[in-house]
Amino acid sequence: MGKKSKRIKISIITSFLVVGLFLGANLKSTVKADNDSFSNQLNAPKIITLGDNKVENQLTGRVNNIVVKNNSINDANYSSLQRRTRSATTLPTEYKVPEIDPDNGIINYVRNQNPYGTCWAFATLASAESSIFRQTGNRNINLSVYQLASAAYGSKMYNDYQNGLDGGSEFVSGAALANWYGATDYNNFPYPSTSGAKISTNPKVYTDHSYTLRNMYRFPSNKGSDGAYSEENVAAIKEGVMKYGVLLTSYYHPSNDTPYFNRTYNSFYYSDDLQDYYENVANHSVSIVGWDDNFSANHFNNTPAGDGAFKIKNSWGTSWGDNGYFWISYYDKSLCSSYYYDMYPKGTVPANRLYSYDNLQNINAGSIYTPYEWMSNIFTINDGSNKRTTPSYITFYASNPGTKWKIYAYKNPKSGNPTSGT
Repeated sequence: MGKKSKRIKISIITSFLVVGLFLGANLKSTVKADNDSFSNQLNAPKIITLGDNKVENQLTGRVNNIVVKNNSINDANYSSLQRRTRSATTLPTEYKVPEIDPDNGIINYVRNQNPYGTCWAFATLASAESSIFRQTGNRNINLSVYQLASAAYGSKMYNDYQNGLDGGSEFVSGAALANWYGATDYNNFPYPSTSGAKISTNPKVYTDHSYTLRNMYRFPSNKGSDGAYSEENVAAIKEGVMKYGVLLTSYYHPSNDTPYFNRTYNSFYYSDDLQDYYENVANHSVSIVGWDDNFSANHFNNTPAGDGAFKIKNSWGTSWGDNGYFWISYYDKSLCSSYYYDMYPKGTVPANRLYSYDNLQNINAGSIYTPYEWMSNIFTINDGSNKRTTPSYITFYASNPGTKWKIYAYKNPKSGNPTSGT
């Protein structure tokens, strides 16, 4: 018989000081093999701070050697972006992320999702590719949309073998990538070019990943909490594009777009008042790659309240729009939040095992009326060998900027009592 593997239970408890509406949280733990004594590193309950908490769903930090801080979650730090841009004039009036070429640029080529409803996966991976270009300098990258769609809607996630190619969302793609289901190279899972395909049932859609999600940044929509146009939010989106690169966003594009899409200027402005919350009616995901403050309001079929538009990369091929690009007004009434997927080559994220219970993450929402909320998970840490393993990262997310949090880790808690450990 071989040696028994070292199995240690760890209780991860999170305390939230809630500000406003809190949508949900999911605790995960990633670990790496470590020959050091686990008991020496977790010999007492510890409050863990997980670094500069500027991202929504991936807050990273070592479980040992921690300095306690007063922490709050910001959606990609856009609260601080807003503060800096209220009176600042440092943002240019016009900007476009450099297109791909052999020596620079972080926008990959325009692609065509036809004949499937995979805009959400194309836009997710357009952002991920721009991140990889920035991280590695390697611009010969083409990530597999088919792998992401298959993993996101396969048996370990939605278990819906049709909808992965008929529709999806940035939340589902983020959940799949957070579970290390991709991303991988296009040649491993080529995109189906004919109609009638289903998502792949090949189990490698969950294990083949060349790149790992490290952070997922969320930026606001172009509207404030009252639903009205927000100049501060637009400035935050711009700074996100300049600082990080390609951002995913979504909007409502009706099948009959003649009243809204100007084919002379390749410009779009959805001007109708929505009967439902705009995040619920969006039906198409695209990539924000730049902006022009001086893009005339007169270049839209219906005149918005002011000049200015975001430069958008679509996934409908180069024969559509301006070689696959178009403009969307700053004042568009259907434009949603934006996201950036911070990806690293596999092996550069210092963890080799992921522990999680709920792969799909947040699927519901609710209000919390008490000032503090607690939640916990208990994981049995075992890397399959006789090496002791140390949790390297604990990840979670909250929907509201300003949410205060603390994390406690206990070793060997009793069943049903996560605070009973040492």
